[in-house]
Amino acid sequence: MIVIQGAGIAGLTLAALLEKAGQEYCVVERAEVLNTIGTGLLLQPNAQAVLSELGLLREMLQLSTRVESMSLGACQKPSLIRWDNDFALGVHRGDLHSLLLSLIPKSKIFLSTSIVEWKEHPLGVEVKLSDHQKLVATHLIGADGLRSSIRHTCYPSQEYRYSGQWCWRTVINAKPFDDKAIELFKGSYRLGAIPIGCQQTYVYWVSSHLEQDPVEQFVPDKTRLCLFGEKGEQLASHLTSDLLWLCHPLCDRAVRWGKGGVILIGDAAHPVTPNLGQGAALGMEDAWCLYRLLIQEQASAETLKRLRHGRVKSVRRLSWWAGKFAHLENPVAVKLRDITMRCVPEQMIAKTQLRFAEGFSQGMYRI
Repeated sequence: MIVIQGAGIAGLTLAALLEKAGQEYCVVERAEVLNTIGTGLLLQPNAQAVLSELGLLREMLQLSTRVESMSLGACQKPSLIRWDNDFALGVHRGDLHSLLLSLIPKSKIFLSTSIVEWKEHPLGVEVKLSDHQKLVATHLIGADGLRSSIRHTCYPSQEYRYSGQWCWRTVINAKPFDDKAIELFKGSYRLGAIPIGCQQTYVYWVSSHLEQDPVEQFVPDKTRLCLFGEKGEQLASHLTSDLLWLCHPLCDRAVRWGKGGVILIGDAAHPVTPNLGQGAALGMEDAWCLYRLLIQEQASAETLKRLRHGRVKSVRRLSWWAGKFAHLENPVAVKLRDITMRCVPEQMIAKTQLRFAEGFSQGMYRI
């Protein structure tokens, strides 16, 4: 029996892979109902490779938007990055969550339940649940997100690293830029929009200077979006008063993988800032690698670390500095950044992104 705590993207990906392989497992989730909430994601080839293994890629293509290009950089004159067909899929997080959930029998998901205690056992890990059940698991998988209780038990002193930036996210019922995405910089602000399925667009606004207490945040309004020129005005015209904005600080934590048969994956192991669009994809990569180790009876926190640590640490570092790069405010630094971005050939940027995202999928079967 493999016990997975957390029914997010990483946990459900692992559960779906184990279900396909006929392995014994259960998913423990503290929520009473599995609502498919969230905003948008950009699924690149590494995440698509895992969906393909699950037989879900064709359905995802039907639910998503093929993002053909992105305007990236200073709002006055951004660079245009063109992608090959299907390189980047704009999807609603809820659609991805629902697809993964469709592969998992309801009887294997324990809702309104959490792990209250675990300890090493001669046969693996003895797990005590909040409903007083006791399970003996060969492995306990912490896929319970940024504030993972399993991670806290393993590493009680680990702190968050705050980037100094806050992000607001929402979804609008329009596609003002058709199948094109934008991410525009303007001093301490950043504005992004990614087309997703069902004629919708995922919109995000990032600020590195808060105008009031974070507990009582403003929401991005039409005036703030119009700071970004014509594209900002196009987005602003679709804002409505009933939009739900999700707000949170951008932070990460040191990469940790657990101990022995207690293994961390996804945001529980390595929450990263979202500046490269790789958070969900990294969790899906973790799930694939751990699944392969489990069916080969080689799974432990140490073996997963050997496979994954270098790549994950690199993404965490690059994503952190991408956020700092986007929010430069010193006039000289801003000018140098904008000149550099305009001088780099657009094809070179696209090819670099492709090599980075395909790095995982090309090595999937070497495990």
